[in-house]
Amino acid sequence: MREDIVRVDCSDPDAEREKVEQLRLGMQEARKRAGNPARIPDAATFHQFIKTKIKELKDKLGCEKVQFSIAVEQGAVKFRAMKAK
Repeated sequence: MREDIVRVDCSDPDAEREKVEQLRLGMQEARKRAGNPARIPDAATFHQFIKTKIKELKDKLGCEKVQFSIAVEQGAVKFRAMKAK
């Protein structure tokens, strides 16, 4: 069973820092629910990761927004990034 923790659409992580932080905290919660250590990257490192991922997907898919989701599925953390609808 898939248990969604957070789902966020983001186009500009520099202007939408609260969404990036929501994802970072969602990752921490997902790891905790999956029974993993709740360690997550610091805010600056995670922000850079999201910024890079958004640029990659915008270039690859030709989209304006990227949808990120963090879930726990069968005891494992699932982090997904896809074109936002």
